[in-house]
Amino acid sequence: MRNIKSMDLITIMSILSKANVKQKLVNLEVPEGVTEQQYGVLLVLTVLEGVPEAKGDILAFLADVYSPIRVTLADVYPSG
Repeated sequence: MRNIKSMDLITIMSILSKANVKQKLVNLEVPEGVTEQQYGVLLVLTVLEGVPEAKGDILAFLADVYSPIRVTLADVYPSG
């Protein structure tokens, strides 16, 4: 696993944007009497609902972070 870089923040923000997380959180209806722990779970589940829209970006980011070597599509599928 490589160290996290400042550019990773931009990638994460792009993923959150594509997953429409901000709009989902703004429109989130929180029931009365919810504990802090329940609220945290509600937030996490709301974010995870956006995963399908950004699945490819999330997988690419995780592969980049956890890969000891960087492999591009050109490395896998040379055009020659």
